Amino acid sequence: MEEIAIPRPRSADDLPLTLYKRFSRFLERVLPGRLFPRALIIIIAPMVLLQSVLLYVFLERHWDKVTKRLSRAVTRDIAMLIDVYETYPQDGNYNELIRMAGQQLDLNLSIHKGGKLPDAKPRPFFSLLDKTLRRRIRRQINRPFWIDTVGQTNYIDIRIKVDDAVFRIITLRKRAYASNSYIFVIWMFGTSLVLIGVSVIFLRNQIRPIQALARAA
Repeated sequence: MEEIAIPRPRSADDLPLTLYKRFSRFLERVLPGRLFPRALIIIIAPMVLLQSVLLYVFLERHWDKVTKRLSRAVTRDIAMLIDVYETYPQDGNYNELIRMAGQQLDLNLSIHKGGKLPDAKPRPFFSLLDKTLRRRIRRQINRPFWIDTVGQTNYIDIRIKVDDAVFRIITLRKRAYASNSYIFVIWMFGTSLVLIGVSVIFLRNQIRPIQALARAA
């Protein structure tokens, strides 16, 4: 009587091996078959992965943290001016307060009695400065306000409603925003492109004899 082979049921120990085989077949279908493209991927992929991790873990966190600290400092200066305005009546003469804001705090301040805030403008789609500065003003000043972080390239326009007046503060963009991070990113990617280009030249010169030997064989 002929025996029938009964397939052995898969155990949990076979699952990692099965997943590895499927992943290997997937890589064989996706990756190029020639030697030079494969060697090129071996060089470029780790560099791209390293830069992506560096860009997110270090730069994004550093950029966000520095921008928050700068925005907090600007907001504190504005809150101090509002506190002085409310605590010590100016009798309609704001020259001393404006002088103090310009000389001591590097803020261009103007006070408009009976003024109104402009109509709300569309917010930038992605602006770390706009989001951070709005959050800090709401938390620390907690008054109606209007800000423009994109209308002028190097300046920020902030307007805050204080009782029957509107404070307009214009300050340099770099006082509230870590703008030097862009320079680091440009240098990082520029250097990487140069290094990748040099690596490709040397790699091509090394692979040509191997390909010639393979064709001869």
